[in-house]
Amino acid sequence: WGIDSWLNGQEGECNWKKVSCNGDAKITSLSLDSAKLNGKIPPEISALSHLQKLDLHGNEITGFVPNQIGDMKSIEYIYLEGNSLGGSIPQSICDLREKKLLFLTADCDSDPPLILCSCCTNCAATAIGGDDGEKRASAIQKKLKRLSKSAVLALEGSPQNKAMTWLINEDVAKLGANSAILGQRYVLALLYFALGGDDWPFKRWLIGEKSECTFPGVACEGGKVTTISLVSSGLTGSLPAEVSLLTSLEYLDLSGNHISGAIPKGVGKLKKLERLFLQKNDFMGLVPPSICKINSLVEFKVDCSEVECRCCTNCDTTPPPPPQSDANTDSRTESTSSQFSPSEQKGTPPPPAIIPRDDAIKEALHEVVGNEKSSEFRSKALSWILEQDDEDANDPRLVQRYVIAVVYFALGADGLALAGLDECSWTGIVCDGEGRIVEINVASSNLMGSIPDEISFLEYLKRIDMSDNGLAGEIPEGITNLFFLEKLYLYGNSFYSREPKDLCYLTYGKLTNIRLDCNIRCGCCTECGVPENTNTNE
Repeated sequence: WGIDSWLNGQEGECNWKKVSCNGDAKITSLSLDSAKLNGKIPPEISALSHLQKLDLHGNEITGFVPNQIGDMKSIEYIYLEGNSLGGSIPQSICDLREKKLLFLTADCDSDPPLILCSCCTNCAATAIGGDDGEKRASAIQKKLKRLSKSAVLALEGSPQNKAMTWLINEDVAKLGANSAILGQRYVLALLYFALGGDDWPFKRWLIGEKSECTFPGVACEGGKVTTISLVSSGLTGSLPAEVSLLTSLEYLDLSGNHISGAIPKGVGKLKKLERLFLQKNDFMGLVPPSICKINSLVEFKVDCSEVECRCCTNCDTTPPPPPQSDANTDSRTESTSSQFSPSEQKGTPPPPAIIPRDDAIKEALHEVVGNEKSSEFRSKALSWILEQDDEDANDPRLVQRYVIAVVYFALGADGLALAGLDECSWTGIVCDGEGRIVEINVASSNLMGSIPDEISFLEYLKRIDMSDNGLAGEIPEGITNLFFLEKLYLYGNSFYSREPKDLCYLTYGKLTNIRLDCNIRCGCCTECGVPENTNTNE
């Protein structure tokens, strides 16, 4: 082999080259690419039940792919191209595409193919340089011309051209033209280039070998994109019509950005779409009628002051019925109708009613409070906003004020924070020049309870230090949505023994300093436990 240190009695297998393990010393990755391997893949490899990545490409492996690999329920990436494997990929492995398997590559692009594969995400060619590379590029370009207009695709600097160039020259997945996910991956890359991806707060789109299903804000089922949620992520530009190619899309939330132009007609082709959120953007014009005809669509929001919409669920464009003029109309109706001019009596809606402050605030906080069963600290925060605070529903910082109140009540910090009028002056809170909370520093403050999920709505947070308290429960998954987060200190508490599922993905962005207690399994923590230097304001 082109590697050493294997079977070295002085080291455990987790220290062998090209082997990676998790915190429980379970092997999660074998990266044995171009390692001069020969022989056959042993079926016993299936005993590595925690394996997520198996990379055997670029070797001299022969024989057949063992059926037992289909028993590896944790596997996400399998690379087998560049070998001399024969036969076909077993159906048991193809079935994993409906579970966690995101990438599966093999030598199925030759004529005739070296191996048959009905479920590979990429039927790779053994070489991509020289003539083979030119053929691949030409084949991909031909395939993408079916998805985007040829003139736009060929226009240098267009988002479509940038996405195509990335697929051909930069994407380490090196998909072939016949890849089952080529179109989907192209559309995700197109969204990145069309909506200003270089300025997004997270940096894990189009980087490394990751499947598009692992991009921040993207979720898949059976390897097909079903969810895109990029709320308040700094998106700019226009939404490309090619989004219609994501035919399995069920949930699309692009709210809170600066997307402009018209809503593309192609969105109406997303026949599985259930929820569409485009509000708080710069869209203009008319909602395409085809969107209103999507039978599965149950929730649809836009800014109706800028976009004409007859089927949105967050605004009603249907005028009320005209006042009755029937002879049987009672005195109350007559009294009411006499207040309006004849033109108003023909159907012009009356002036909007004044909504009571409490109702307006509850409506403004609806997306944060949601429909979940209330809790004591949420009720406390809402009651404080309604009864003791002087905010109104139009205050742009209402959500922030409510959320930080939830956090403080949840952590039993009643006496710490709420004495000041402005949340930016509360103990432990730091805001930027625009009044947005960027730091929570409540280390050694005798806090108790659990961190609430609502903390994820403080989207500009850069630093969280809640170390050396009495906090317990789970570290909330919502923290993984804080894409600006740079420092997270939660050591010296009693949290459960695992970090949030996607916490480590934030390290591809701005998060560079994570310190949890040493009993918590954390694959990306920079340190664990209480530091020797107790000054946490580093």
